[in-house]
Amino acid sequence: MHPLLENDHQKLMTLIETLDKCVMDGHSVSQVNQHLDAFVSLAKDEFKNEEKLMKEYHYPNFYEHKKEHEKLLEQLLSVHEQLKKGILHLARNTCTG
Repeated sequence: MHPLLENDHQKLMTLIETLDKCVMDGHSVSQVNQHLDAFVSLAKDEFKNEEKLMKEYHYPNFYEHKKEHEKLLEQLLSVHEQLKKGILHLARNTCTG
């Protein structure tokens, strides 16, 4: 794996673990949203970096993979928006705030 992607993936995994711990420990929705904001931002950057490298190295399934990124990002943004609006509630310890 390319070192840039390796670093991005590690950062994403760290944020997922932090986000999971935040939810499991019953932190407030606003705290969860802060971590989710960071995750969304990093995911967008990681997808751009990965797509740039795929183009550079003529990845054969570039457009299909890019569509997967778009779908994942759309789902992530939907969950994030629902959480912000109070439509989606977190599992484990109920978060309020």
